Amino acid sequence: RIISLKTIAENVRKYSLENNLSVVILLKRDPNSDRGKREINFYKKIFFDLNNISFTTTKDNEFANYHTVYNCNIIIGSRSTLLLEAFAKGKKILVPY
Repeated sequence: RIISLKTIAENVRKYSLENNLSVVILLKRDPNSDRGKREINFYKKIFFDLNNISFTTTKDNEFANYHTVYNCNIIIGSRSTLLLEAFAKGKKILVPY
């Protein structure tokens, strides 16, 4: 799973740089936890040269991920109900298998 996440992130990085796009990473874990910090570092290593990257979490607002997804043009991620809900709302999603 880590290898596929890394490959997806590397391709998103390349596409974002080529098209001058912003990237928002929806964190799965609390950013203050050890696992959350590792998750952030994982993405920071990949997106090291991207200036327009941000991270969001549901820690302070349980609906933050919904707000982010509904305001994005393209959503890329692994299987989740949030992606299915975005698709049902007509959003463009990519779910690699």
